[in-house]
Amino acid sequence: MNITTAADGGDLVPTGHYQGIIARARPSDLTSQLGLMDIPGKGTSVTVPVDNEADDGQFVSTSESGGFDRDAPAVSKVTMTLVMYTKKVDLTYQIMQDEDSRLLDFLNNYIGKGYAATLNALMFTEALANGTAGLTLDAAAAIGAAEVPELLYKLSAEYASGSSVAWTMERATEGYLRGLFGTSQFSFGTQAGPASGNGTNVQSTLWGIPLYSNINMGSLAASGKSLMIANWNYMAKRIDPAMTFIRDPYTRSSYGEVVLNYHFRADFAVLQAAAFQYATHPSA
Repeated sequence: MNITTAADGGDLVPTGHYQGIIARARPSDLTSQLGLMDIPGKGTSVTVPVDNEADDGQFVSTSESGGFDRDAPAVSKVTMTLVMYTKKVDLTYQIMQDEDSRLLDFLNNYIGKGYAATLNALMFTEALANGTAGLTLDAAAAIGAAEVPELLYKLSAEYASGSSVAWTMERATEGYLRGLFGTSQFSFGTQAGPASGNGTNVQSTLWGIPLYSNINMGSLAASGKSLMIANWNYMAKRIDPAMTFIRDPYTRSSYGEVVLNYHFRADFAVLQAAAFQYATHPSA
């Protein structure tokens, strides 16, 4: 007897099944890592007052018995309006009863990563739409070594310090910039990948400043916004409610289905455009 021929014993051997689903790698939530400003509030829309004064507010020299300089800062406001984002998963009674792959565990991970990806997309869309076009690069599909510090110093000193200052770019752009190491008098840094000895990840840096790669940044391509340096504390984040889950066994019960409903509401807003400096490739 053998396992090759069905009649000689092959039919006696069961087919093994791994109890799990190998998930794709998906992005983590950068909005919780970059130090955004959380905005509380009640209702669909909340207004956030912002300083809109262009000058530096210096005092004016005043002569003896002269009238004091009359001055007041200009202010403005940003309105944050929540938008709802949803996802629905229908599960038949049969798949719930018969599956042996830890489907619900997989769905928890899948939904969580989808939530993170959505928040990342909203955040970068806002930053690139309402930040400052600080630098037009020389080439449509390349970045010169000297253009990296040039963009860095477009971020004024007042915004260039603090734990929320970070570079953002696509991972391919980071790799491109690593290839420029040694081509100028400045070091672009090499800190990336696992730390020696303990296997933990070291925060990637560029010029000593934390670097985060994400697919929502522009590409090394014509008109792409491929590189940004920003103080992310000047990005407002409003999430209310956070991820909400409702298991509905009733609505589709006559079809033999259970419905998993997920939703949250969110909005992001740039509070000071000068805190977000990005580089843009020319159109050709």
